[in-house]
Amino acid sequence: MTKIELQKISLLPTGSINEIDPITGGIVRVVYQRVHIDYANIGIIGEYGLQRRKHVVPFDPKTSQQVFQRSKMRLAVIAWQALSAEDKNVWQDKGIDAPLTGYQLYVSAHMQGKI
Repeated sequence: MTKIELQKISLLPTGSINEIDPITGGIVRVVYQRVHIDYANIGIIGEYGLQRRKHVVPFDPKTSQQVFQRSKMRLAVIAWQALSAEDKNVWQDKGIDAPLTGYQLYVSAHMQGKI
């Protein structure tokens, strides 16, 4: 890459943008994201560089089990938001020595039906 190409890459935003495909001339949605050199699947410049790849829309089959779990999660979050500050502090205290935060512990317990 030339120095000018490198400068252009450093100015590109992360996120999804449209580009012209040089082969077909059509519009292609691509993603530029900053990644650590250990996690890049193509060559990048520097320890943290930009990686360019085609934008792929994730597949979401929305099975009944997924919809059910997402509903449980939504209800757990709503329940957390309805807690008083004192109750939230109790859960936060439980999370001090745990690998999860108090919020995560509460949501997990709620989704498991323990609350």
